[in-house]
Amino acid sequence: MMKSLLANNKRSISSWCLLIAPPKQAAAKKKPAKQEPAAASWSSAPPKKSSSSSKVTPAILENRKIITDMLGRMGIKENPFNFSDDDEDSEDSEDDSDEEDIEDVISTPGSKQQNSKADEKAKKKTLEASTKGEKCGLCGKSGKLTRTPCCNNVICDDWDNYVLFSQANNSCSRNHDRNTVCSVHYMQKHGGPWQTCQVCKRGSPPAMYAHGATNKYNFSPLKNVKLIPFKCAMCGHTSTDKFDFPTVGSGGYYCKKCIP
Repeated sequence: MMKSLLANNKRSISSWCLLIAPPKQAAAKKKPAKQEPAAASWSSAPPKKSSSSSKVTPAILENRKIITDMLGRMGIKENPFNFSDDDEDSEDSEDDSDEEDIEDVISTPGSKQQNSKADEKAKKKTLEASTKGEKCGLCGKSGKLTRTPCCNNVICDDWDNYVLFSQANNSCSRNHDRNTVCSVHYMQKHGGPWQTCQVCKRGSPPAMYAHGATNKYNFSPLKNVKLIPFKCAMCGHTSTDKFDFPTVGSGGYYCKKCIP
């Protein structure tokens, strides 16, 4: 009787020891857990450049300089954008990367990042095909073209020509996007054509609505619209051309000579 109790106790004790401290041989077979990569920080090395990055233009470099200066004035010494002046890639390398992107999507279906890249490439090729042999509906040039998201008209793909805070009118895409009722109507998701939209008409000051509906950056400007003159809050200069008053402050509009 005593011998059987001791044998049972030995077996139970040995089983508990195995649970608390497994044998070294069993522990050696266990695979080490994979370590997660450390989270990226502003001070860490910048990510490897993609071969499909767009060509850096002088205007983009100027915009980067402006942003870097603004960050410095705000006391932010480390640049979160990892700007560099030598990240120009040729258009040939961008074209060569198309096949690699397609192969990546095929090899790992369901990847949101790779699917979005494929969608962007397909959209770009569709735009290029739809604008082939066309000319910009605003300036008449036939270079790098795209289509407006608001009215699907052919326009220069020249956003990168604009320098921040310059108030320049050297970009057809930006001029239509920022200075027309057509673009505002689209971005605010109003229904129907913008030419007959009463929400757009009531939602803007009369002078601004008349300017946005009739200026030269519209593809189909409204006619028979009464233009209301703008007045400089400092010198009293008046004009029906909004572009003569690039700045709007708490006191009203300011002409180019009186920009505060």
